[in-house]
Amino acid sequence: MSYRIKNISYGEASINAVLSTSEVYSCIAVAILLDDSRNYLFHIDSSKFNLKGNNNMQHEVQNVIKQSILMFSQCKNKRDSSFKSIFIDLGGLNNPAYKSFNDEQNRMLVGSDIGFLHLGFDQLQFFLKCIEYSNTTTNLDDGDIDKLKGLVLISDITILSYQTVSSPVFFFGQYYDYEINLRDGIRTMKPQILFMYNFNNKSWSITDIELSTLISNYLNVILSEFNYNFLSGYDLEKRKYRLMNYISKIKH
Repeated sequence: MSYRIKNISYGEASINAVLSTSEVYSCIAVAILLDDSRNYLFHIDSSKFNLKGNNNMQHEVQNVIKQSILMFSQCKNKRDSSFKSIFIDLGGLNNPAYKSFNDEQNRMLVGSDIGFLHLGFDQLQFFLKCIEYSNTTTNLDDGDIDKLKGLVLISDITILSYQTVSSPVFFFGQYYDYEINLRDGIRTMKPQILFMYNFNNKSWSITDIELSTLISNYLNVILSEFNYNFLSGYDLEKRKYRLMNYISKIKH
């Protein structure tokens, strides 16, 4: 079956059968699986939320949710679609500010002491109820990029969702390199690690593509936020081939 992958840029949102977004570093991506088997994807630029020195993270969590709902409502092809499963905040950095945001979001998921700053009760509760996975600490943060002129080891991710195939696909590939090498442009390098979501047991199957010793040292910190298992043997090679084939078709 032929398909075309629509890749979403910074600040954009879209609904389509097959969607991807790339270079998610300090940004946040919100992926929503709709009840008609289509996908909604919103790539939120980090300038749209404020985490540094913020003492009111609930305000920022609701701000991200509000922006996600607003952008969805503005999609001309939304039809009568509604949210089925939400994967919110894929991306972000493994540092105290993003961890604080992540902790507040997890606290809100269990329904404790929520003030309604941006949204009505029903709207916020429905969105929170649909969240299947969230993590704003996905990427490596190894220092001040501007101060060190891009010579900082970081990671960023490319996300893809395709729900109309017989075995639905939702995964992201993570790239590790110096920031200066991961700037805008078509990627010629392969992701060093692939995370594919297992909808049956709500966990991640991880495929190790090519990890250096340096990256492996950081990986344990990143993986602490995931319920996962590493693939091996025939399943590993089969999964690797399938996911890399999807990545090769993404038009940046």
